[in-house]
Amino acid sequence: MDSLVTYQWLSDHLDDPDLVIIDCTNFADWSASEQKFVTMSGHSQWAGGHIDQSRHADFTDGFSGDASRFRNTLPEPHVFAAAMARLGVRANSRVVLYDTEQSMWAARVWWMLKWIGFDTAGILDGGWQSWVANGGRVSCA
Repeated sequence: MDSLVTYQWLSDHLDDPDLVIIDCTNFADWSASEQKFVTMSGHSQWAGGHIDQSRHADFTDGFSGDASRFRNTLPEPHVFAAAMARLGVRANSRVVLYDTEQSMWAARVWWMLKWIGFDTAGILDGGWQSWVANGGRVSCA
Protein backbone atom coordinates (compact mmCIF):
# COMPACT_ATOMS: atom_id res chain seq x y z
CA MET A 1 0.00 0.00 0.00
CA ASP A 2 1.30 3.45 -0.90
CA SER A 3 2.03 5.93 1.87
CA LEU A 4 -0.06 8.53 0.05
CA VAL A 5 -3.55 7.45 -1.00
CA THR A 6 -5.51 9.29 -3.68
CA TYR A 7 -9.18 10.18 -3.54
CA GLN A 8 -9.81 7.79 -6.44
CA TRP A 9 -8.07 4.87 -4.74
CA LEU A 10 -10.04 5.34 -1.53
CA SER A 11 -13.30 5.80 -3.41
CA ASP A 12 -12.67 2.59 -5.36
CA HIS A 13 -11.84 0.60 -2.18
CA LEU A 14 -14.26 2.18 0.29
CA ASP A 15 -16.23 -1.03 0.76
CA ASP A 16 -13.27 -3.42 1.00
CA PRO A 17 -13.70 -5.56 4.14
CA ASP A 18 -10.06 -5.18 5.22
CA LEU A 19 -10.05 -1.37 4.92
CA VAL A 20 -10.12 0.76 8.08
CA ILE A 21 -10.52 4.51 7.59
CA ILE A 22 -9.52 6.69 10.51
CA ASP A 23 -10.21 10.39 10.97
CA CYS A 24 -7.33 11.67 13.09
CA THR A 25 -8.68 15.20 13.58
CA ASN A 26 -7.77 16.66 16.95
CA PHE A 27 -6.95 20.19 18.00
CA ALA A 28 -4.23 21.89 20.00
CA ASP A 29 -4.96 25.19 21.68
CA TRP A 30 -3.06 27.37 24.09
CA SER A 31 -4.35 27.20 27.65
CA ALA A 32 -3.51 30.44 29.43
CA SER A 33 -4.48 28.94 32.78
CA GLU A 34 -2.19 25.92 32.32
CA GLN A 35 0.48 27.83 30.34
CA LYS A 36 0.77 25.10 27.74
CA PHE A 37 -0.84 23.74 24.61
CA VAL A 38 -3.69 21.37 25.36
CA THR A 39 -4.86 18.67 22.97
CA MET A 40 -8.60 18.54 22.45
CA SER A 41 -10.60 15.79 20.81
CA GLY A 42 -12.01 16.32 17.34
CA HIS A 43 -14.70 13.69 17.91
CA SER A 44 -17.59 16.19 17.78
CA GLN A 45 -16.35 17.48 14.42
CA TRP A 46 -16.08 13.89 13.16
CA ALA A 47 -19.64 13.22 14.36
CA GLY A 48 -20.87 16.22 12.34
CA GLY A 49 -19.51 14.79 9.09
CA HIS A 50 -16.86 12.30 8.10
CA ILE A 51 -15.79 9.92 5.36
CA ASP A 52 -18.35 7.14 5.21
CA GLN A 53 -17.33 4.19 7.42
CA SER A 54 -14.51 6.08 9.12
CA ARG A 55 -13.74 5.94 12.82
CA HIS A 56 -12.20 8.67 14.97
CA ALA A 57 -8.77 8.51 16.64
CA ASP A 58 -9.01 10.55 19.81
CA PHE A 59 -5.60 11.81 20.95
CA THR A 60 -6.99 12.16 24.48
CA ASP A 61 -7.42 8.35 24.68
CA GLY A 62 -4.51 6.00 23.95
CA PHE A 63 -2.62 8.03 21.37
CA SER A 64 -0.40 10.01 23.74
CA GLY A 65 1.66 9.15 26.80
CA ASP A 66 -0.06 10.09 30.03
CA ALA A 67 2.94 10.11 32.36
CA SER A 68 4.79 13.00 30.77
CA ARG A 69 4.33 16.69 31.38
CA PHE A 70 4.88 17.19 27.64
CA ARG A 71 2.03 17.14 25.14
CA ASN A 72 1.54 14.20 22.78
CA THR A 73 4.49 12.08 23.81
CA LEU A 74 4.48 8.49 22.62
CA PRO A 75 2.35 6.11 24.63
CA GLU A 76 3.65 2.68 25.49
CA PRO A 77 3.51 0.49 22.35
CA HIS A 78 0.90 -1.84 23.85
CA VAL A 79 -1.33 1.14 24.76
CA PHE A 80 -1.20 2.46 21.20
CA ALA A 81 -1.76 -1.00 19.73
CA ALA A 82 -4.84 -1.42 21.97
CA ALA A 83 -6.17 1.98 20.85
CA MET A 84 -5.79 0.94 17.20
CA ALA A 85 -7.46 -2.41 17.92
CA ARG A 86 -10.45 -0.54 19.41
CA LEU A 87 -10.72 1.24 16.06
CA GLY A 88 -10.87 -2.11 14.26
CA VAL A 89 -7.28 -2.32 13.05
CA ARG A 90 -6.06 -5.91 12.77
CA ALA A 91 -2.82 -7.43 11.46
CA ASN A 92 -4.35 -7.90 7.99
CA SER A 93 -6.02 -4.46 7.79
CA ARG A 94 -5.22 -1.72 5.32
CA VAL A 95 -5.53 1.67 7.02
CA VAL A 96 -6.23 5.06 5.46
CA LEU A 97 -5.72 8.09 7.70
CA TYR A 98 -6.96 11.63 7.21
CA ASP A 99 -7.77 14.78 9.16
CA THR A 100 -9.00 18.34 8.68
CA GLU A 101 -5.73 19.91 9.83
CA GLN A 102 -3.47 19.64 6.75
CA SER A 103 -2.71 15.99 7.58
CA MET A 104 -0.71 16.88 10.69
CA TRP A 105 -2.56 14.42 12.93
CA ALA A 106 -2.87 11.76 10.22
CA ALA A 107 0.89 11.88 9.66
CA ARG A 108 1.44 11.44 13.38
CA VAL A 109 -0.71 8.30 13.48
CA TRP A 110 0.90 6.99 10.27
CA TRP A 111 4.32 7.41 11.86
CA MET A 112 3.16 5.73 15.07
CA LEU A 113 1.87 2.75 13.08
CA LYS A 114 5.28 2.46 11.41
CA TRP A 115 6.86 2.74 14.88
CA ILE A 116 5.08 -0.42 16.03
CA GLY A 117 5.85 -2.27 12.76
CA PHE A 118 2.52 -1.83 10.94
CA ASP A 119 3.25 -1.17 7.26
CA THR A 120 -0.11 -1.17 5.45
CA ALA A 121 -1.20 2.38 6.16
CA GLY A 122 -1.48 5.48 4.00
CA ILE A 123 -2.53 9.09 4.33
CA LEU A 124 -5.33 10.47 2.17
CA ASP A 125 -3.78 13.01 -0.19
CA GLY A 126 -5.46 16.33 0.57
CA GLY A 127 -7.31 14.94 3.59
CA TRP A 128 -10.92 15.74 4.38
CA GLN A 129 -10.90 18.77 2.08
CA SER A 130 -10.00 16.63 -0.94
CA TRP A 131 -12.63 14.05 -0.07
CA VAL A 132 -15.40 16.65 0.09
CA ALA A 133 -14.20 18.58 -3.00
CA ASN A 134 -14.31 15.38 -5.05
CA GLY A 135 -17.82 14.48 -3.88
CA GLY A 136 -16.86 11.54 -1.67
CA ARG A 137 -19.45 9.74 0.44
CA VAL A 138 -19.98 11.55 3.75
CA SER A 139 -21.77 10.26 6.86
CA CYS A 140 -22.86 11.84 10.12
CA ALA A 141 -22.89 9.96 13.43
